[in-house]
Amino acid sequence: MKIKSMMVALALLMTGGAANAGSNECEGAVIVGNEWTTVIGKTGDYAPNGCQFKTTSRLGRRILAVCPDKTECWISLPFSTRSVEGRLEGEPAMPIYTITSISGVQRR
Repeated sequence: MKIKSMMVALALLMTGGAANAGSNECEGAVIVGNEWTTVIGKTGDYAPNGCQFKTTSRLGRRILAVCPDKTECWISLPFSTRSVEGRLEGEPAMPIYTITSISGVQRR
């Protein structure tokens, strides 16, 4: 009986770990710029540097329709849609992730 209980507990632990490992979220304050919009916050998978997207792109317009400038936003991203090409101004050693598609967006 002990072995069965241990196996159930182990299965529950593994399931919880997999759910957390699947997280891919960018959240924080929206800062709209002419070319790039940045979302910077203290929490989320992209903290503290945040993530960015092209302001006038189709994706950018979709996100900004829900989360305009200076609002708090939560963005869920597919894992295959991020890169480290961008950087925060004044912080050349710290990359900022560029997103190219989203799974969801919510204003907080």
